[in-house]
Parts: sequence; C-alpha cells; structure tokens
Amino acid sequence: MKGPGVILALLLGACTQGGGLPRSGDVLVAEAEWRIAPAAATSAAGYLELRHLGTLADTLVAARSDAGAVSIHSSRTENGLMMMRPLEVLEILPGRTTRLRSGEHHLMLEQFTRPLAVGDTVQLTLQLARGGEVTFAMPIRMVGND
Repeated sequence: MKGPGVILALLLGACTQGGGLPRSGDVLVAEAEWRIAPAAATSAAGYLELRHLGTLADTLVAARSDAGAVSIHSSRTENGLMMMRPLEVLEILPGRTTRLRSGEHHLMLEQFTRPLAVGDTVQLTLQLARGGEVTFAMPIRMVGND
C-alpha cells in the first residue's frame, strides 16, 4: 500500500508530464515560433511541434490570434516550384509528433492587427477537435535565423 506522500508525488508527476509545455488534451505544444521577413512583413509563418501522447487521433481544426488572421497551410514542390495551399484541418496521430515546419505544414499569420517585429511575442490559440483549446505565446524570430 502506498502512503499519501507517494500518491501525491505520482499525481504531480502525471500533471507535469511534458515539462510545463502548453497542453490541450493529449497534445503537447513545443518549439513554437513565428518567422517574419526583416522589412515590411505582411505575413509570418508559424512553426511548432504537436506531440500526441494519447491513443486516439485528434485534429487541429482552427487557430486564432489577436495579432491577425491565422490559417493552417501545407506546402509542396510541384514542377520545381514551391506551392502553398490552405488546409481545413490537420490530423494529429497518436504516439507521434506532428511538425509544422518550413516547406511542410505550417501556420500563416496575416492581416496584422498591429505592427509586429522580431523579439515580440504573439498569443496563439489552437482548437483541437478532441482536446479542446490551448493558448500560449509564440516569439517572433527573423526568417533564416536558425
């Protein structure tokens, strides 16, 4: 039989899985950032990881920010040209990490409601079909500064 101290330690460990990363249901958000062009940017690309710790698939159904309009996009190369198209949803498979990166799936922040600059942070809310909402701050970095 476990004492109350051991049970409390187990519960606290379960609540902090993911090291304090933003979480919605079984999905942790990691390595989130916006990338913006150096001058007169009219859009920013959002990159992040969605780490699914559960056993049932989830779906990213929407994203929003008070800094502008947010959409989910996919990129691919066709006939030597990079093509981008909006996605209605993005499936997040259980036990996997879905990476939103340059040249792949990503978020687009457009129609800025205020000037944005490198070093700022922008709040983002992700809506998951199963996991609900999670809101967190994403820093803005310059395109190409890896």
